[in-house]
Amino acid sequence: MPSWVYSLAITAAGLLLGLGGASATTFHVELAGDDAASGLAGSPWRTLSKALNRVEADQGHVIRLGEGTFTEPEILTLKSGVSLIGAGSGKTAIRVTHHFSLTAAVANANPHVNTFPEHFVIQVHGSNQLIKGFALDGQEKNCHGGIFAPWTRDVVFEDLYITNFRYSGLWVIDATDTVLRKSRFKNNTYGNPKAAGEGGGDSGSVQYHRGKNLVIHDNHIEETGNLRPDIGGYAMKAQDRNYSVSESNVLEGLKVYNNTLLVPSKGAWENGMAPAISAEFLGMALKDAEIAHNFINNHVSLAVSASLGSGIRIHHNFFNLGWGRYAYGVEAMMDRVEIDHNHFFGGIYPIAVWGKHPKDHHIHHNLFEGACAGPFVNRELLEYKAPVSNLRFIHNTVIDSGGIGRIFSLHPASTFEARNNLFLRTLEPKDIWGTEISGRVSHNFFSKVTPRGDHALTGDPGITLMEARPLKPPYYSIHSNSKLLNNGEIIHSLTDKFSGSAPDLGAIENEVPFTTPIRTHETN
Repeated sequence: MPSWVYSLAITAAGLLLGLGGASATTFHVELAGDDAASGLAGSPWRTLSKALNRVEADQGHVIRLGEGTFTEPEILTLKSGVSLIGAGSGKTAIRVTHHFSLTAAVANANPHVNTFPEHFVIQVHGSNQLIKGFALDGQEKNCHGGIFAPWTRDVVFEDLYITNFRYSGLWVIDATDTVLRKSRFKNNTYGNPKAAGEGGGDSGSVQYHRGKNLVIHDNHIEETGNLRPDIGGYAMKAQDRNYSVSESNVLEGLKVYNNTLLVPSKGAWENGMAPAISAEFLGMALKDAEIAHNFINNHVSLAVSASLGSGIRIHHNFFNLGWGRYAYGVEAMMDRVEIDHNHFFGGIYPIAVWGKHPKDHHIHHNLFEGACAGPFVNRELLEYKAPVSNLRFIHNTVIDSGGIGRIFSLHPASTFEARNNLFLRTLEPKDIWGTEISGRVSHNFFSKVTPRGDHALTGDPGITLMEARPLKPPYYSIHSNSKLLNNGEIIHSLTDKFSGSAPDLGAIENEVPFTTPIRTHETN
């Protein structure tokens, strides 16, 4: 277990142990209960609203919901320090019949501006809470939002199933030491097909903005199309109460791991002219963030206002973008981005930059497979429309089985290096290198690709690809006589661990496991 995951687990355990106090009481709500009762064990209340009104804040009290569906007519407010625990997301359900139509309130509603957090059916205000074990039903999108939780401190959301809300399922703002885990979200977004400057865009099933040490792990977040099938909907999105772009909007210490993030091919804005987004970070500053061990089927958008601390590391993810599917991998418009040990399959532009002038992009030990297939043949693997300073493309394996036009499409003012990579084309031989700019290019292997740089090796790389598409671990095996073995340069901080006399070329070091999430297309 990585050390940072272990430390987070210890923190969460400490939080749960600290929920109760000397005066803490567990209250009960059951379908067979009575609101005239005491609410204690053996004498449960009937309605959740009765419990929420009676239970005092910040005493460590717990409200336990029994099995069944609890229907409430008005918005529910959970006081600070009060935990709400159901019998499990498959056994307890909450339905709040507070209906609100976003588009009736604002014609052509802009999802970035017309947010209406006050119409989320559960309002969470406070700290030291566990919210766990129930389903929350948006009633075919008649309800606006699920849970709105601003200014949370030491709050855990666990085992929730939130589905069919019009705008968002869960929205946390200014969260500190808050955890979302082991929950499911499906079809909780709104999309406007107008252009970006005319109100177009998508909301996110899970939304967040600012805060410190927000942890999102082991969740399944899925959108199937809010505008039309396979058009519209983001899994995760940075969203303030109103649209806000500022370097003061800092999200520090974000950890996103072991999630499944499924979204359509296309977003709603401009009527599906751009891909949907699996996780968006727009208008905020990211500091010391990490996205790891996730299954992702569209891009992570880093259109941030500032990069602080170490920026962000994106590693050990499986980006299953789809063979010939309109999907990006990482939209990296920020400084200090490390992208390593990921498997990118299919799609178009696995890594792209459309604006700004980013610096320090370290792309290493990734497997790129099957990009630019079908309708996107002859497109680019790395598409940098803006200059990038210090782009390092090191120890990657590019398997061109789809029809890449150019591996590197870089702005001419960029500075970069490409070392210790394997470029393998399974189609007819072709020159697909791309942009010719100055930079250190050395110790790369080219198979059916026109070579570049110093100490280039060519011919048969001596590997056996796994038969499945996309490739599954171990992805490929290296023959004992392969020219990839021990022919790389030693590069400080990137090749400290190798099994022979020198690093092997490509993403995979012989006898060293290379793993990413192996899940394929999951649905709930």
